[in-house]
Amino acid sequence: MSLMKSVVFVAGTAFVLGSGQARITQTTAAQEKTASTAQKSEATGIAECDKYFAMVSSCVATRKMSTEEQQTAELNVTRLRAMLPIAASSQGRATLAQRCTASIEIGQKNDKYGCYKAETKAGREK
Repeated sequence: MSLMKSVVFVAGTAFVLGSGQARITQTTAAQEKTASTAQKSEATGIAECDKYFAMVSSCVATRKMSTEEQQTAELNVTRLRAMLPIAASSQGRATLAQRCTASIEIGQKNDKYGCYKAETKAGREK
């Protein structure tokens, strides 16, 4: 019998879920980077979410954000990615698309680093 485990990385801590137990372990920066890179490359099939994840990823990559801001941005992505299973239903997919759209709008509104300038400009030209 194989056991399925889920690992969620959040700011230096791995939450390992499986076999009815939850275990919290400290992770290295290299482990987090590997997990983060793998998550970033996975397309969701929901255009709004893929767009939001790409925007956050490119903004974090600029290194303009403070470490705390980067962690918050990545946590927001992790939380939205954790909701992907609800996309199996059409109602869940629509809900997730709305949340990602709202996240894009909030990101554009609060963009103090110029990370989302191109997206904001493109949205105004439509």
